[in-house]
Amino acid sequence: MHTRISGFSQQQIISEERIKYAFTQAPLRHRRSINLIRYDPNRTIATAINTYSKQTIPDSVQGSYYQSEHLNAIVIWRFYSPEEFHHILYHEIGHYVFRNILNQPARDEWLYGVRTRELKTVSDYACKNAREDFAECYAFSMTQRPELSLCPQRSDYFSRYVFKPAT
Repeated sequence: MHTRISGFSQQQIISEERIKYAFTQAPLRHRRSINLIRYDPNRTIATAINTYSKQTIPDSVQGSYYQSEHLNAIVIWRFYSPEEFHHILYHEIGHYVFRNILNQPARDEWLYGVRTRELKTVSDYACKNAREDFAECYAFSMTQRPELSLCPQRSDYFSRYVFKPAT
């Protein structure tokens, strides 16, 4: 499946080529069905979601993963460096992976195993809920930040369930 990248000509921080390269660094099975990566600096999509659904996206959030019957999209509206862009991109891919790639036993192990055995998290934002914790760990893993290695239960989980070769 082809992933469309759009809107990034509105910024000067990272080139479309670097965006494509960063996206291809995620395992193919983690990105295969993502249709769109869009830059939306005016938060048009987030505003529409806030207006027409029960989901509310706070102003502090910098991107989001959206899923519908025919669309898997990552929308990013604010970043200040290439490193921050990479973190947001991988964080949103992490949401896709948790929802669409992991099977229920693997999600249960995250929800009721890892998170109950290890209270330390990789970031303050990871404390928000299990999905944000997973997405943050995914981003930290993809960007090779050392915080994940300080959480051995989470690090082991990602080795066993998330980045293991598909069978």
